[in-house]
Amino acid sequence: MIDLSTLTLVTAVVVVTVGLVFILDTLLWRDNRPGRIWSISFMSGMLTVFSYMLWSTDTAFWWAIAIGNGAFVLSIACLWSGARVFNGRNAILWVTAAAPAVAVVAVLIEGPQGGSWAGAFFELAGVSAFAVAAGVEMLRGRLGAIGYARITAVAFFTAGSFYIVRTIIFVAFGAESPYFSTFFGSEAASFVTIVFVIIVGITMSVLRIDSSRVAAGSTRHYFEAASNGVLARDSFEWTVSVWLERAEFHDAQLAMMYVRVDDYSDIVDAYGRAVSDQLVEEWMGIVRRHAPPHSDIGEINEGELAIVSPMSSPAEARAAAEAIRSGLQSDSSPNGNVRATISIGVSLTDYVGFAYSSMLEAADAACERAQEDGGDREVVDTGLTNRA
Repeated sequence: MIDLSTLTLVTAVVVVTVGLVFILDTLLWRDNRPGRIWSISFMSGMLTVFSYMLWSTDTAFWWAIAIGNGAFVLSIACLWSGARVFNGRNAILWVTAAAPAVAVVAVLIEGPQGGSWAGAFFELAGVSAFAVAAGVEMLRGRLGAIGYARITAVAFFTAGSFYIVRTIIFVAFGAESPYFSTFFGSEAASFVTIVFVIIVGITMSVLRIDSSRVAAGSTRHYFEAASNGVLARDSFEWTVSVWLERAEFHDAQLAMMYVRVDDYSDIVDAYGRAVSDQLVEEWMGIVRRHAPPHSDIGEINEGELAIVSPMSSPAEARAAAEAIRSGLQSDSSPNGNVRATISIGVSLTDYVGFAYSSMLEAADAACERAQEDGGDREVVDTGLTNRA
C-alpha cells in the first residue's frame, strides 16, 4: 500500500504537470474565454496542492489550509463557469468567487485549533456541488453534442458522487471514524483526484481547441455559414451589439429569438453525425426563409440559432416565432426517419435591457422553458415568465 506522503507527492506531480501543459497550451488560444477560465481552474489546483504540502511540513502554517480549501473549491467552480461560457451562457462569476471565499472564511474562523479538517464541510460541499453542476453543463447546449464533453461529464459525476458521499460520512461520523478514513480519507481522495485530473486535462484540452475555432470564426466555419446567410457566432455577437447600441440610442425595441432543435444530442447519438449535419443544414435554410426580412441570424451552437429583429410588442415577437416554427413543420422533408422540431425562446429589450449577454441569456432561458413544457413551441420572456 502506498503511504500517504508518497501518494500526496504523486498527486502534486500529476496536478502540476497537467496544469502546466494546459495553461501553456492555452496561451496559443488567448482569445478563447472558456480556455482562460479553465486555466484559472488548473492554476487553483496547483495552488491547492502547494498549500496542503506547506501545511504538512509545519502545522504553524495553519492558514495554508484556508488557502488550499478555497483554491480547491475555486478550481472546480471555474470548470463549471468555463463550461457555461462554452455553451454561450453567463459565467456567473460572483458565485464562482463567493463559494471559495466562504471556504476560506470557515477555516479562518476556526483558527489554528481547527486542525487539518478545519472548514472541511464547506470545502467538501462546494466541491460536490460544482462538480455535479459542471457535469450537468457538459450535457447541455453545444457541449452536449460533443463526445469528449460526455466523457468529461462522467468524470464530473463520478468525482461529484464521491464528494457527496464523503461529505455525508464526514458530517455523520466525523473525520476520525473508520468509515471515513478507510473509504473516504486522504488516500482515497488522492486516487480520485489523480484519475479526475488526467481525464479532465485531456478532454478539456480538446474542448478548448474546439471552442477556440468557433470563437475565432474560422474561415471554413464562416464561409459554410455565409452560404446559408447565417453568421458565425462571433460575427453575430458583433453585429447584434451594434444593433443594440443604435436601438438604445433611438429608444427602439429589438427582439432576440433563440431557436433550438429539440433533442438534438439524441438525434446525433441515434443517427450519427452525417445525418444530424444534413438535418441542421436543412433546418437552418428553413429558419432563414421564414425569419423576419429585417433580421440577422447567427449560429450560437450546433443545432442552435439566434435571430435579432425589430419588434414593436411581445405579440409581434410571438407571431414571428410561430411563423418560423410553423414554417419548419410545413417545409421540412423527412430525413430518413428523422423530422426535427424546434423550440423558440424570445427576449425583448424593453424587458431585459440592451446588453447582448442579457438578451442571449434571457432568450436561451425562455427556449429551455419551451423545451421543458414539451418542446415544439415558443415562449416569450416578458419579465413575468409568460408562456405562449
